[in-house]
Amino acid sequence: MKKLFTLLSVAFSWLLASATSYEGKLQVFINGQQMSSQKAEIVVNAQSDGRYALSLRNFVLETDETQLPVGNVSLKDVDASICGTSNVMHTFQTIQLEPGDDASAGWIGPQLPAVDVDVNAVVNEQNQLNAVISIDATATLGMVIRVLFGSHVYQVANSGFEDFHVAKLYKVKTVDGKYEFDYDSTPVTSDEPDYWHSFMSASGYDKNGVNQLNIVYLAGTAPHTFVSDQTRPGSTGKSSLLLKSSSIFGIVANGTVTTGRINAGSINVVADAQGDWLNHSWNDMSQTELGQDGHPFYTCLDGRPDSLAVWVKFAQGDPDKAAGYPYASINAVINDGSYYQDPEPAGVTYTNVLAKANNNEIAVTDGQWKRIVLPFDYASYALNQAKGRVILVTASTNAGAGKGSGNDELYMDDMELIYNCRLSAVSLKGISLSGFSSDKTDYKGITVKGLLSPNDIEVETNGQGAYVIKKVENIIDETSQNPVQARISLIVVSGDLSQSVTYTIVADYDPDSVSSVSINKTAPSTIYDVQGRLVRSASAPGIYIIKDASGKTIKRYQRR
Repeated sequence: MKKLFTLLSVAFSWLLASATSYEGKLQVFINGQQMSSQKAEIVVNAQSDGRYALSLRNFVLETDETQLPVGNVSLKDVDASICGTSNVMHTFQTIQLEPGDDASAGWIGPQLPAVDVDVNAVVNEQNQLNAVISIDATATLGMVIRVLFGSHVYQVANSGFEDFHVAKLYKVKTVDGKYEFDYDSTPVTSDEPDYWHSFMSASGYDKNGVNQLNIVYLAGTAPHTFVSDQTRPGSTGKSSLLLKSSSIFGIVANGTVTTGRINAGSINVVADAQGDWLNHSWNDMSQTELGQDGHPFYTCLDGRPDSLAVWVKFAQGDPDKAAGYPYASINAVINDGSYYQDPEPAGVTYTNVLAKANNNEIAVTDGQWKRIVLPFDYASYALNQAKGRVILVTASTNAGAGKGSGNDELYMDDMELIYNCRLSAVSLKGISLSGFSSDKTDYKGITVKGLLSPNDIEVETNGQGAYVIKKVENIIDETSQNPVQARISLIVVSGDLSQSVTYTIVADYDPDSVSSVSINKTAPSTIYDVQGRLVRSASAPGIYIIKDASGKTIKRYQRR
């Protein structure tokens, strides 16, 4: 007979902590549609075996008209592993929903059959919890309930272009030699998508930092953004964004929108495009001014997406007039939130960039919607060592400043940041796994020498922000007390916690390369510091996690 002997991943101070309660924002989606945003509590409790118990407490399914008390979504034996400075957790289980804490609330969860629950969660170094929990209640309620917990942002706000506000631009008057908006005048208006901004909320800074509002008014007096009821095929939304170019005194003004702020600083568009680039989009988190939608002129982003996908439909009103400039464009730049502008002025090097994605060749689509994907380039900006905090996305009816014709149209719908979730390479004890393919998730017939632990497994992923949970279960022969086989699970969790993929590897041990378990139990303890790093001793002052060969874990406070 055989028995399982589990080698756990590295210990961490969190593993020994008592139950931790996290309170935060919970976004609820039903069958892909966002229904509500509410407060919630998730309790995380470390188990003695290195895994976790996780419970979404007193979950109430809220809609505009009703509140449906569901109950507690409680799971045990949640797998976990330290990835860098974060503790990532994953599980997929079929569970019975439990009643909430208020016995009089009439919880419906316990009355339902068992449901499938998929959980991806991460606790970062600031002890903040972010989690994605999917509850498949299709058989009983006809719905998949998906909840997002925490403060981290992984998508561009209003990326489906469903919410719009009326942007206003007033005439300009001169007061004491300075330009000011005349708020007593009748404004021109346009429909701008929330969290996005165009010319009617632009700045107009010139080379001397003077805000030239007369140029802002000239650039924005013709509307460029419109709400459209045309949506991409298969969309569950009701609207899309339409960008239109215009012609002012024979000069084409591209239809442009950005998640930052547009600067219209030069009336000579062609000369400006030679390198000054006073006409640009920009972000700066130090600026406190809000747009007309009440939101800042920047969009926060905590993830490291691998690509940006968006549906587009593009037409040029006069292809002959636009000859030589047949393309629309979309650019995205992830940066640290300090000042950044797109396009960058000639001779200026920004070191606050984490990654860029762009497509400057969006061709006419002949009246059809087309999904395009823009991969992010991180490698070219790796030396910056920038921390991503903001994403600056800018779309324009033409890739050339002041080019195209005066009535070009670019529709955009359902923009999405994509987070990859696959392994691209695996090695065991420094030897690459033969025949590995990212699309193949099960492997057998492998022989290794020496006992395997999670630290002996090296992986690469195709996701910039992906997490990997490593598990090794050693099969012990009871007669010889020798390990005969290792069952390896590598759980890849996407950087936005939206999905996971599990790779399973069954490796046979070379019988001459492993010792019996009884001998192995005399091995020295394994010691980790509070950051989860393997150390040789606990002699320096600090907190240590010490795990002996029998699996017992203790916390030690080493004083001076």
